[in-house]
Amino acid sequence: MESLLDLSAPTATVIRNHGRIETVKADTLVVGDIVQLAAGRVVPADLRLFEGINLETDEALLTGESLPVAKSPFITLSNPDLPVGDRINIAYSSSTVTKGRGTGIVVSTGMRTELGRIATLLRNKEGAHMRNSNIFARALTTFWKATKSILGLTGTPLQVKLSKFALILFALAVLLAIIVFSASRFNVSNEVLIYGICVAVAIIPESLIAVLTITLAA
Repeated sequence: MESLLDLSAPTATVIRNHGRIETVKADTLVVGDIVQLAAGRVVPADLRLFEGINLETDEALLTGESLPVAKSPFITLSNPDLPVGDRINIAYSSSTVTKGRGTGIVVSTGMRTELGRIATLLRNKEGAHMRNSNIFARALTTFWKATKSILGLTGTPLQVKLSKFALILFALAVLLAIIVFSASRFNVSNEVLIYGICVAVAIIPESLIAVLTITLAA
């Protein structure tokens, strides 16, 4: 298990110890390390590029840009307030190198990277909202989150929709069973019980599993 975890851990190729190239874990990088990038590698930290050949990175995770961004390591930007997407001499943490190769020096790591700052802002915003609310609002919010988790209403949009659909089917099945039992004035014999169960089960579409499998495979 430890060997598998080591293989899955993000790594970086750095130049240390008088020019010796080493492969280290990304979480051991420090400001000032020189990192080499190649196509297919994930940028381990925010880097100020100083060498590069046809270097392009996918920054969709950070900026939402659908196309790879061409980097220009040799350009100098004088405006410190440039938007993230316009800083073409910087390679950002968690972006993917789609083309070329390059070399840069680490300027930010961990939560000090641009991606880490976004995570910090989101966490602080949620924490401030919880702190400013009273105890009853916090208890209600906690209860609602726990309820959503139990009902499966958390996760991807597809998972949420499927969970809502399952809850609707369950409610309809219970409703049909109650109608069947009420028709017999709730004198539930074995035959009435079997008939109610059959009606409740019949609400589930027969081709539901096939449709979901085809949809997810597409």
